[in-house]
Amino acid sequence: MKAYIDFDGVICDTVDTLLDSYNAFGKYEATDLESYISEYNWKLLLKYSPIIANAIENIKNSIYDTSILTRVHSLDEGFQKVNMLREKGLTNDIIIVPPHMPKSSVIVPNGAILVDDQILNLNDWYNHGGISIFFNKEGKLVDGRGDSNECFKTISNLDFLADPKMILERKIK
Repeated sequence: MKAYIDFDGVICDTVDTLLDSYNAFGKYEATDLESYISEYNWKLLLKYSPIIANAIENIKNSIYDTSILTRVHSLDEGFQKVNMLREKGLTNDIIIVPPHMPKSSVIVPNGAILVDDQILNLNDWYNHGGISIFFNKEGKLVDGRGDSNECFKTISNLDFLADPKMILERKIK
């Protein structure tokens, strides 16, 4: 079975750092969040953003055919993410998704798993025939946009990737 894992907020905790920085500096420079993200120093951000709950090792030990599926706002962001994952010894495919494009338009979800921290992405994936799993490092049922998870399995780590006993199936919403 194929599994796709989101990067920001699932593998690496970049989201909180970016939002804190934007709230402290970006808003006062009259910069919109998307521009702020695209111009951010991603090499520095990734250096100081922690890996979430042993995510890299779980991906390395995955029993699934696992790829990273990440949205990027600049070529530098994509380059830095790929570079960081390779430096950590990850050899899995890394698929880059342009901004404003659904992940389901880059990958055909049919029966594949998507682990993501954004309900919007999971709804789209599910509506295109995929298996959606909501990730929240604290086990909460609300994503960073305030959207509530009312129908997808919620996890706070990627331990399931290496657990052959865990059976995942597409549940009806």
